Amino acid sequence: MYHRLALVLLISIGSPQLLLAQDNWDCQLGDDGKEWVCTTKEKEPEQKSKPPETIVQEPSIQPLLPPKPHPVPLNGQPPGWKCSVDSAGKGWDCALSGPDPGVRSDNVVPEIVGDDKKGDDLVPVSPDREMAVNNNILARIPYDPWALCTSQLGSAVSSGLGAQRDQAPMDIEADYVDVFEEDILLFSGGVSFKRADQDVSADRTEYDLESNTLNAKGNVYYREEGLSLYSDSAFLKLASDKAHLTNTQYVLETIPARGRSDIVYKDSNTVFRFKNASYTTCRPNNRDWALYASDLKLDRESGRAQALNAVLKVRDIPILYTPYISFPIDDRRKSGFLAPSFGSTDETGFDSTVPYYWNIAPNLDLTFSPRVMGKRGILLGGEIRHLTRASNTEFSAEIVPYDSERKDTRGQASLVNKTRFNPNLVFDMDGNYVSDDDYLDQLGNSLYFSNERHVRSRANLSYRIENTLALARLEYYQTIDRTIDSEDRPYRRLPQLLLNTKKAIGDTGAEIDLNSEFVYFERGNSVTGPRLNIKPGLSYSFNSPSMFIKPKVSVDHTQYWLNDSTNTFSDVSRTLPIASIDGGVFLERDFTLNSNSYLQTLEPRVFYLYIPDHDQDDIPLFDTSEYDFSYNQLFRENRFNGVDRLGDANQLSLALTSRFIDSATGKERLKATVGQIYFFNDRNVTRTVTADRDTTSTSNLVTVLDALIFDGLTFRSGLQWNPDVNEIARGEATIRYRQGLDRILNLSYRYRKNLSTDTKSIDQGDISFRWPFLDDIHLVGRWQYSFLDSLTLESFLGFEKEGCCWRLRAVGRRFINDIDSEAQTGIFLQVEFKGFTSFGNAVDEFLESSISGYRAL
Repeated sequence: MYHRLALVLLISIGSPQLLLAQDNWDCQLGDDGKEWVCTTKEKEPEQKSKPPETIVQEPSIQPLLPPKPHPVPLNGQPPGWKCSVDSAGKGWDCALSGPDPGVRSDNVVPEIVGDDKKGDDLVPVSPDREMAVNNNILARIPYDPWALCTSQLGSAVSSGLGAQRDQAPMDIEADYVDVFEEDILLFSGGVSFKRADQDVSADRTEYDLESNTLNAKGNVYYREEGLSLYSDSAFLKLASDKAHLTNTQYVLETIPARGRSDIVYKDSNTVFRFKNASYTTCRPNNRDWALYASDLKLDRESGRAQALNAVLKVRDIPILYTPYISFPIDDRRKSGFLAPSFGSTDETGFDSTVPYYWNIAPNLDLTFSPRVMGKRGILLGGEIRHLTRASNTEFSAEIVPYDSERKDTRGQASLVNKTRFNPNLVFDMDGNYVSDDDYLDQLGNSLYFSNERHVRSRANLSYRIENTLALARLEYYQTIDRTIDSEDRPYRRLPQLLLNTKKAIGDTGAEIDLNSEFVYFERGNSVTGPRLNIKPGLSYSFNSPSMFIKPKVSVDHTQYWLNDSTNTFSDVSRTLPIASIDGGVFLERDFTLNSNSYLQTLEPRVFYLYIPDHDQDDIPLFDTSEYDFSYNQLFRENRFNGVDRLGDANQLSLALTSRFIDSATGKERLKATVGQIYFFNDRNVTRTVTADRDTTSTSNLVTVLDALIFDGLTFRSGLQWNPDVNEIARGEATIRYRQGLDRILNLSYRYRKNLSTDTKSIDQGDISFRWPFLDDIHLVGRWQYSFLDSLTLESFLGFEKEGCCWRLRAVGRRFINDIDSEAQTGIFLQVEFKGFTSFGNAVDEFLESSISGYRAL
């Protein structure tokens, strides 16, 4: 009759207890107090017991059959193997008494596995067996480690369970058990061993009570927190938490990663060493890439892996050899070389960077990035970051000791800091410097090139409490566009002081506010000096679910103390009242269209503004320009975006908005808006003395239409009709289609007609996309074209090929910095082995900024 035994071993100061779960066994210590004597209450079967179910179900892995029951003891001495730990404490000394109880009918003698088992003579694992073992490992893990298919590494493994192993009890289950004297227990047939987070199963296992060692043989499965291994044999030293496994396949669940090794040494609770090993983050049965190394060390305490004599293969094709490599196995920061980047541009030629990351302290790190440019020489760059509870600082700098093209030393530097002294008081700064006007064009990474014409530096100290803001600012501009005349370059604010506040007057609905500013403007060979602006206001709000009315009055006072280029001083001031009233109504109705229920709203809005006319030609322009007209301009108090000009106004704005909302989902399917300003007086205040005053009676007619055609497809358009010239003055239209992150298509058109010397005409089209092409290949691209200049402003085309464990991006780009400059080209490549490393430029950041809706996984 077949019996299943379940045992619990409690290691204590006294003798061990042997508990048999089946009631049909009767076990007692012998007279000598050393041997267990066990008898069954049922008649022993005359035929061979039925073999237990094997742990591994795949036919390619053949489990061992359980040994025959031992014969009755002779003269008090049981036949069979008697084993003890050898003198070195590493292996077993075994002697056979009587016939071998473990001899099977096929005359195969079971092998006792010692700690000196070598893996050099292991035969290669067949693909079928490797697949079967991988499937077996995954079946035992309670979740799929590769379910997310992401490039982000998992968190560090907690050592809480591992630290409890010394005090945790051991549970052992087996089909058969043999006891040799009082030290050695032989378990066979579906053996299961559990202690804290450790879980071991095997065909048979020997446990030595004296040395506290476990020797497992045949289809050994070992699992602890975040790690699973499958091997032919395993020898575990439980007291020191060490182990030795042969012919092993493993899965690191938190990365996730997997591989195989001839021999695995478990040196401690957190350190594993692999001999002749492979490593990959690809899902089992996927061979897209793997790292092969003679020695591989995983230190889960530090979160770092180290490999010696490593070869990186893609589809079994070697692409990189390194005698040493270190890489992370969780999301913690570690020192070491980062993945190199490389590319080619017209300005730099072949371009390569090999950064080194130094994790100096938990709150301090340094990245050193030497860069080699084929046409210009060597660039030395670095970035240091420092973080405290109150402050975050980043300093970066780079220098070209000798630019072989310009025959000069060049460089740039940046300092960013944000410090929160308390919840209300915050300091932040962003300081930048470049050595010359062409530095960003020529040496900046053209993949991220921005059409900046000025390098801005600022430092702010702000204090916020409730509805009050106090701000002190220093702002400096370094103009790097030599086509900008000195009189058109921005002023520097040295300093700027702001105080803005709002306060409600009880529960009356009234509110007072104050906007005030003091600035000292500085620019060479120009009118300079301080400016003071104070603007107190009083408003009253009446709100209900169906309407709102808000009248407001304020006074704007501005005082200047000017000094021109000839050191002539003058005082200029301006004081003007501002009166406005803003109101609107909300109406809605339910209706049905094609059996779908919708809610339609009707939202008329009226805004009246009055500001008297005042001659302001003697006031300089420090920081003021005119807004580009849009729908928001209908409800602004000033048509200028600075305080150097306060536009005269006697006007009424009328607007109407209607929304169509799906009653079932709450989604806004359609929004249509139309609005216009009606002027009762000419506008005499202009930005410059030479500009003509505006004598039109109405503004452009503004229309906006937004539509959600169906989920994933949106349409947005804006149109401005100029009634004086009876033509379109502004126009834009955008169609966006998005189906997840796989199918993205953006089509847009923008038009603006130049009606003054302050604006430039625009007539541009823009197409960008990410679209599947073949299997896991996606095409990415953009084309921005100026119909006015018959010129392509920017274009790029590339592809992404992505698997669950790797990604390849390649982009070819052609662009211009301005209309008069020559086009530049660049080719950029990025190869990412997910969870391991990446090579090349960070193309994903460029694509995110260039293709609306694109997100890198």
